[in-house]
Amino acid sequence: HDTSEHQRLEDLWNLMKDLARTCEEGNVDYVFVGSAAAHIQGALPPVDEPHSVELIVQWDLACRVYAALAQYECSELADDEEGRRFTLKSGNLTAFVFSEKGAVVAADQDRLACRADAGGGSMLLWARTLYSLRDSATGHGLKKTDSSRARFV
Repeated sequence: HDTSEHQRLEDLWNLMKDLARTCEEGNVDYVFVGSAAAHIQGALPPVDEPHSVELIVQWDLACRVYAALAQYECSELADDEEGRRFTLKSGNLTAFVFSEKGAVVAADQDRLACRADAGGGSMLLWARTLYSLRDSATGHGLKKTDSSRARFV
């Protein structure tokens, strides 16, 4: 990795850990999906994939997460028949935070606890399993990389 790529990956880890910490402190169930989930489990997205994080939060607690992330540049909180969602910016990274009305994140059978050793420390992160990602649009074309950064628990 060159220096800029290394810095981008560190920024990505720091953003994911901050989002997870915010959810944990607010007692909000969450799961990273898409390329963020693959990255947590040691698979990086293709180089041309957007630099973003996708996070699903418990639908009835999305407002709590939105308020707790006020230090970021956030879009307005959208609320419609499908659920709630907003985006936030952190440097060159964008996070898409969304919820689906009626969905219970803690009951997601594809939610996996992963111990991530990156970004200056170790932390438990919840991610959608790679198996569940393989059939999704965001799961195609993943390549295996350094899996020493995450351990399954």
